[in-house]
Amino acid sequence: MAKAATRQDLVERHGRMGSKKLRRGERWWREFLQAVPDNANALKNCGWSLARQAEKKSGEEADRLFAEAYAKYAEAIKVRPDKFETWICWGMGLKEQARQKTGEKADGLFGQACAKYAEAVRCNPDDCMARTLWGMTLWHQAEQKFGAEMDRYFAEAYAKLAEAVQVTHNKLEPWLSWGTVLSAQARRKSGEAADRLVAEAQTKYAEAVKVKPEAYEAWNDWGWLFMSQAERKSGEEQRRLRQEARQSCWKRSATIREAGLTIWLASPP
Repeated sequence: MAKAATRQDLVERHGRMGSKKLRRGERWWREFLQAVPDNANALKNCGWSLARQAEKKSGEEADRLFAEAYAKYAEAIKVRPDKFETWICWGMGLKEQARQKTGEKADGLFGQACAKYAEAVRCNPDDCMARTLWGMTLWHQAEQKFGAEMDRYFAEAYAKLAEAVQVTHNKLEPWLSWGTVLSAQARRKSGEAADRLVAEAQTKYAEAVKVKPEAYEAWNDWGWLFMSQAERKSGEEQRRLRQEARQSCWKRSATIREAGLTIWLASPP
């Protein structure tokens, strides 16, 4: 029996879809909705396909597709107000649209995205995904800021990621995301402030691989953290950090990926 796909598997699968496949998916869900117009899953999935298309566009075309996606999410919520996955998808769409904007328009969309994640948390307080995505959204908002305002949004992002970890300590995504955000802030700093953030990021990646030792993406990101730190150093310290990246992290990541590919090739069709 085939193993059931996880939510993350489905997200990644949608992420690899090209524009033509996304349009076909949208048409398929629209046809399905003609027969079953009040199906919350179909409405959500149609909105998801529209939002993914919008991410590949820009300007008025992107805004039109995002608006159509939000309309589908709103219809889905009318049918199933407690379906937290729909609130999460809506928040993700708003976050991606915000990343295409700047200034007050971006801030308004980021704020709406966070409001959708709050609804998802209200519907399912025990799920860590909404809090993780909420934290990542605040990070993307921080990336558009400078100085104290930037630091404030980073701090809010860490608070949400800490909540996600408290809800589900043994999930990879919150720890990996936390390390990613700390690494991003470290790149915006220098000196002791950068070193402190790098050290914190290392502890999060360490927790990530403790939860899932075969998570090659965590080892890979950890390696890039060492390399970014090495760029700010010189001499023996720089060589040591580069060696850590190559031998301790990237070599491990490559080994895990190769092992996974070998298992996949050996599995029956």
